[in-house]
Amino acid sequence: MAVYNEIQIGRLNRFLQKYLGIKGGPPAPQLQADIGATINLFNGVENRYLEGWDRYGNNWFQTAVGAQSGAARLRNPTGSNVIAVVEQVVVENVLAEEFLARLIAIATDLATVNAAGVQLDGRTRPNASMISSQTTLVAVPTTFIIRRGAHAANTEVQLIVDEFQQVTILPGFALEIDTSTVNQAFAVSMIWRERFLEDGERT
Repeated sequence: MAVYNEIQIGRLNRFLQKYLGIKGGPPAPQLQADIGATINLFNGVENRYLEGWDRYGNNWFQTAVGAQSGAARLRNPTGSNVIAVVEQVVVENVLAEEFLARLIAIATDLATVNAAGVQLDGRTRPNASMISSQTTLVAVPTTFIIRRGAHAANTEVQLIVDEFQQVTILPGFALEIDTSTVNQAFAVSMIWRERFLEDGERT
């Protein structure tokens, strides 16, 4: 028997099933008589904890090294069962330069592993699952670049200016910021949130 106002596109039904862990048939097979209901829970970073998110921040500072540029990496270990979303990235430099942002599939850290991310909400897990590392580079990377840009000497640039630019880091991936100017000090600051993956998100 046909369903009144039946929804013919399965993508949103699949989203509801995965998001809410609903078993059985389509949880929303038809449109309501007037307008369908919506899910809208988020209303401030203080409630991220109630949604299962843990928030952290960290800072990388790489000193100047002759004939080498620098790199900072935030890596999600393979098998962590955690998803991370980078909310803010700020790059500071001494000399005018071009920077690169890369999202790469990788299972290793850079030469210097930093302290764990700083907990931004006392109700959450004290230690981040993400691993922070940094190093100097002889050659500037040329692959997996998701953003590049230039800025003047002694300035800072924000790479994420709205929520649609936030970067998701799944297990086995890393977000890396690289500089292109040799022999200069630079700093990177990041804020991110992370939570455990749900069953429906692993496939």
